[in-house]
Amino acid sequence: MDTPAASTRSLPSRQLTAAIALAVVVIALVFALESAWYGNWYAIFRVVHISVAVFWVGGGIMLTVLGLKAEMSDDPNEIALLVAGLIGYALTMAIGTGVLSPQAKRIAGLSEAKGVTDPETQAAIRRILVIARFDVAVLLLVVADMVTKPFS
Repeated sequence: MDTPAASTRSLPSRQLTAAIALAVVVIALVFALESAWYGNWYAIFRVVHISVAVFWVGGGIMLTVLGLKAEMSDDPNEIALLVAGLIGYALTMAIGTGVLSPQAKRIAGLSEAKGVTDPETQAAIRRILVIARFDVAVLLLVVADMVTKPFS
């Protein structure tokens, strides 16, 4: 629990973190805008895409480390939380490969055949966005499970 003294001490840390984050964003934008190989918008989107992929891989590494830690633990709650997190992670992976990918291909086909404004295409887009929201919700619950360790 944060005390007033603790939150006052963390204020410079928060400011430093915000300053570092701002510096990273500004420098990454400068790099992207000065790219000799890519156009400005493409370079910006490429930086964002690769950065998100790095965080995604880092999340997988963190799950592996937590799994190894839980494997060596004698605490049944820690193992149960890890299993719940891994099940959620596997569920979102299955949704991505088994549902979202085929739906995205179907939408691409509908867009080519009937156009993006066609009611059938629009309905398919709405459907995939609902599924994607569920997928993100499951991932966020996995994160909340791992961070808070409820019922321990």
